Amino acid sequence: MKIAKKLLDEIISHAREVYPDECCGLLLGRREPALVVTRVARAVNQERERAQERYEIDPREFHQIDKTTWGKEEEIVGFYHSHPDHPPLPSAFDAARAWPSYCYLIVSLQAPQGLCRAWIWHEASSGWEEASLEVEG
Repeated sequence: MKIAKKLLDEIISHAREVYPDECCGLLLGRREPALVVTRVARAVNQERERAQERYEIDPREFHQIDKTTWGKEEEIVGFYHSHPDHPPLPSAFDAARAWPSYCYLIVSLQAPQGLCRAWIWHEASSGWEEASLEVEG
């Protein structure tokens, strides 16, 4: 996955703003010839009871963001969220909610600059594969 440093900084900033809760949002861009994120869209974490360890994106908000891609050469390619006080590794909850072939960028605030890793869920193997994360700029 390729992403501009400016966009990654936006995600890390979002994580810091809502700390100690998890932030969440969508990754928009293109899949071919390689996965490239061209913009990010913040979402409101709808999870109230366990917001420090889970996130939930309202389907209406997802649809509104999706509509911004219609007629354009971009699509929703994945999601981002934070693990405020934990490593950027997918949790069992993340796996239970994952959509196949989408990229999941997880940011941890355990380091001052933030730690980020990208993952793709493969339903056939019921497992995560780490995606390369190339930060440009």
